[in-house]
Amino acid sequence: MGKRLIFCVLLAVGALVCSPALAAQYRNWLCYYGSDFGPKDYERFDLVVLDGVKHPPLGRREPGKPLLLGYVSVGEERPGGPTWVLTQNQDFVAAKNENWGTLILDLRSPKWQGILLDILIPKVLAQGFDGIFLDTIDSAMSLAEGKDAARYEGMRQGILEFLVRLRRRFPDIHVCMNRGLALLPDAAPLINSLLIEDLSFEYDFTKKEYRAVRQEVRHALVAAARKGQVANPDLTVLTLDYARPDQKDRIHEAIRYSRSKGFVPYVSTLELDKIFTHTLAR
Repeated sequence: MGKRLIFCVLLAVGALVCSPALAAQYRNWLCYYGSDFGPKDYERFDLVVLDGVKHPPLGRREPGKPLLLGYVSVGEERPGGPTWVLTQNQDFVAAKNENWGTLILDLRSPKWQGILLDILIPKVLAQGFDGIFLDTIDSAMSLAEGKDAARYEGMRQGILEFLVRLRRRFPDIHVCMNRGLALLPDAAPLINSLLIEDLSFEYDFTKKEYRAVRQEVRHALVAAARKGQVANPDLTVLTLDYARPDQKDRIHEAIRYSRSKGFVPYVSTLELDKIFTHTLAR
């Protein structure tokens, strides 16, 4: 798909994505990949991200609330994941993420895009989710930044083409993108919400501890989000920070800073296997 065609499609689907029916505002949100807590625990939030396959029962306190999004990894697959078997010995497998033991996948690949659009995403939506949460886009983007950059030239355009295909196929769902900031502002009209992960506090895999994000990185993340909001004024920006439950000062700072920028915060531990209610009290 050429750049001119992508631009025309962005304009066309942007009008749909930015429509009032899809541009809901959320006061709080939750990211939870466990299964021990059910609807009575998570329905207090306005937007909830759950694992797209292994999740607790889907429930709502009233029609449309909370908005339920199913997790979909588009740039990596984990051992035993929903498409693990389909990724074995495929030419779109590019590398390995040593932090998680996952495979990094070439999102330009028509074959991999087909697996996502024809198999995995329909399977997630069929369970009753209102939309999808796209994760690990940055893993695919990183392929074009390393020593094999020439081999993965055109990654940005390839991922934008995937988002265009996704919107054409599922025009009415809510799409949240985790990071993928290098795709902005072009990707903004194709999504409903953007997650800025590690805005204030992150996990250091080398030292195995939580740490503060450098101020210059913080500012760059906010600036990137602003580009997205200019391109899509109805774009909701979520934030996800990581801290130990006893690090109260960090938790409050992460929430304060996010809200000061007009974003919607959530703070959890790296495993995302518990539900924290820090953000429910304003």
